[in-house]
Formats: sequence, structure tokens, C-alpha cells
Amino acid sequence: MQCSLRIGSIRAALAVIVLLTTWSWGRAAATVRVSPRPAGDHRPNLVLITIDSLRSDHLGVYGYPRPTSPQIDAFAREAVVVSDAITQAPYTKAAVASLLTGLFPTAHKTYTTSVPLRLLQPSGSVGSATVQQTDVLSADLPTLPASLQAAGYHTIAFSANPYLIPDFGFAHGFDTFTYVKGEDAVYAHADEMMALATKAVAQAPQPFFLWVHLMDTHNPYTPPEPYRSMLPPLTPARPIDPSHIPDYLRIGNSNDLNLYLARYDAGARAADTAIGRFFSALRASHLWDQTGVVVTADHGEGFMEHNLMSHNNSLYDELLHVPLIIKLPGLTPRKVHAQVQLADLFPTLARVAGASVPKTLHGFDIMPVLTGTGSAEPYAYAELVGARFALRALDWKIIASFQGGRELFNLKSDHGEAANLARTDLAETDRLEHVLARALAMAIKDGEKTPHRQIPVSPLVLERLRALGYIGAGR
Repeated sequence: MQCSLRIGSIRAALAVIVLLTTWSWGRAAATVRVSPRPAGDHRPNLVLITIDSLRSDHLGVYGYPRPTSPQIDAFAREAVVVSDAITQAPYTKAAVASLLTGLFPTAHKTYTTSVPLRLLQPSGSVGSATVQQTDVLSADLPTLPASLQAAGYHTIAFSANPYLIPDFGFAHGFDTFTYVKGEDAVYAHADEMMALATKAVAQAPQPFFLWVHLMDTHNPYTPPEPYRSMLPPLTPARPIDPSHIPDYLRIGNSNDLNLYLARYDAGARAADTAIGRFFSALRASHLWDQTGVVVTADHGEGFMEHNLMSHNNSLYDELLHVPLIIKLPGLTPRKVHAQVQLADLFPTLARVAGASVPKTLHGFDIMPVLTGTGSAEPYAYAELVGARFALRALDWKIIASFQGGRELFNLKSDHGEAANLARTDLAETDRLEHVLARALAMAIKDGEKTPHRQIPVSPLVLERLRALGYIGAGR
């Protein structure tokens, strides 16, 4: 993180901020003429799979004891597994925009949902909760798919999230972008999504870039059978106060936390199975060895670790710490104890592809980290825009707010972020706060160049967002 501006405190820096049918954008996949890889072009195909709300600590490769991820775990043995990957926001829209642009949310300005976050409403920094508008990812910003497209990659996307759609700017740089509604469920499940992806890459010219965004671990937790039976709720029950369970999340009248965890885990297993089938198809079509694959998540999910359920309500690690598993031709499989950011994926994958990498990105090329030839960036940054901001190192983490509240955690001895040391370790708190202020100031300065455009949200999209808990719940 190259923070060139200096500001004395986080408060000084903060003071400057006060479809549903399936559709395709661009050329339809069915009309793409299959062509062979150009002679002499040895660049890898690239596949990016993002699994909405998937925590790293709910995968076997990261130490989870329940069998949620046998296929991803097998894939991880052929890949580099990064121990600490950090998202830049605890909700999809801002997090994915950071992944695609390599910028922090305050800089890319694609962070409002259809209504303001409950956390932001008291400050008045976003506006009335009745406003049904959302901002659009600016086509003026360089993105990973646009850079790959300009470098000659055929770019394809499938999204099951109604925020990640062409209307909101996420199709920029894609030859084909398809939002998949799903027939009977709140969202399309992974088996349908990965089947579409399998067909698309079989028809696509090479080299190609494929991005698939899955929703199976997003609330409301609706995994199909046989996955529910594979991962039943653990016993005895763990009752929680019903007031902690939002209406959009509630499963019947249950207040058993184990039921919610089981359904979430079953969703992970459903996604895992579909991803495994896709990987098998790549092998069968002889594409596996010449294809780089990244499996990650946009953010995590809370299950009462800090008396909170779901996401978009804190900057604790249950929401920020995501899996990152990367396979690239020539990359030796290994586990890397290092911290990286989702914003690092743009410059890393673009350089692998020989594509253009802007010098203004907040992320950086982590290939030296993946190969073990270089050190990781010391800090990762995240934000709930206009309200709370976090800076994380491998051992320490600070969370600061508009109101001046500060939380400091020693991650080495306190993985659950239970003991706030901000008042007992003032020197470390002040040091990290200063770095955090510089990072935020950099994002603010860079955001001055970003056009900020909002559009009304259509009734059909509103209906879909409401089913996922985005509307009417302050999320």
C-alpha cells in the first residue's frame, strides 16, 4: 500500500468525508465463433470464481472440520493457498468493485446499496432511507476484464447476484455478461451457474477470461438436497436471542444458531460440488494445464461472533478474511503465510496475461508472494464507507470510526477479536491509526477523479434485492 499523503490522525482524515429474467450484455455466447488459440500465444486462460459470503474458516483447506469443501480442498493441493486474504468491504458491491478495479471503495465510489446501511443512517452521510437509487461502477475506471479484453482475451461473466449486473456497470470489459436469475430459488444455484460456465468455455476462443459469481452461501440459506442431509445441524442446539436474527435471514421460527450454520455449510458444499464438476470438465477438454484458476470470496458472514448475524455490519475478520486459492501454470503448489488484498488480483492477473496495469492502483502484483520470492504488503485496508475503517496486519488490526471510537486487536493472540487493547496499548493504536489515516487520505484523493453517478433501481431489481435481504433491512 503506497500511501503518499500524511495526516496526523484518522479523525483529521475522516473530516474530509462528510431480471429478473436472464439477460446477456454484448455478444451472446451462442453466437461466438470458436477459433483456435493464435499461433505462438502461450498466455494462460484465466478463471475467477467468487463465492458470495464464503468465510475462509469454513473450508477444509483452512482447517474447518466439517466436510464442506472436498473438491476445493483437492484443488488447493495443486495451487497456492494464501493464509490471510482480506476484502476491502464487508458486502458484495463495494468488495467486487475493489477486486475488479484494484481500488479502495472510497476511490471507486461504487459502494451504496439501494438504501443506506443502518450504520450510516444516523450520520446522514448517505441520505434518506427511502431513496431507491444505487451508484454505478464508472466505465472511466480501468478494470481487470477491460485490461484483459484490450490485451486480446475473450471475456465472459456469469453472475447470480442482482447487484452484479450490467445496469450497475459490472459488465464493462466483458464480451458476454449474463445475470442468471434461477428458476425456483431466491438465486440461481451453483450447479446451474457452473454448467453455463462449462458450456461457455467449451465454445470460447482462447485465451479467455471467465468470471463466475456464486450465491450458495449467501442468505437466505437455501441449499438443495442432498447437501442439507450431508451437513445436518450439530447438537445440542445453540439458542440465540431471536432479536439477533433479521427477518430476511430467519429459517421458520428457529433460533438455533446451529441450524443457520448447517444451512450455510450445506450451501458451501453445494458450491464445492459444482465447482468440482467444472474442474473435471476443464480436465476432460484438455484446458486444465493451460488455465489459471482463482477461487475466492467477496466477503465473509457473521454467526454471532460479535453478536451480529449476516454481513455488512462490521469490519471484524469473520467478514473480512476470505479464502484465496490460486493455480497458475508454472506456479508451485504451496501454502503461503502472508496477507494480501482482493484489490491485488487486478494487477497480479493482468501481469500474468501481459495486459496493461495502471500505476494508480491501490493493489499490487502479488506474484512474488505466491512464488516465495518476495514479501507481502504489510497492511490491508477495509471500510464501511463514511462510517468505519480498518487497517490490518498479520499481527495487529485497528478499527476506527467517525465518532472517534477505536478498537485495537492483537490477532496473534486474539483470533476472535475479543479484547480491545486501544486504551492499554496507546503507542500501537496511534501508530496504526496514522497509517490508516494515510490510506484513507489516498483513497479520498484518488476518488476525486472518479465520476459518481447514481441511477434509480428498477422495480424488478428491487424485488430481487428484497428477497435477498438488501431492501427493508438497512443493508
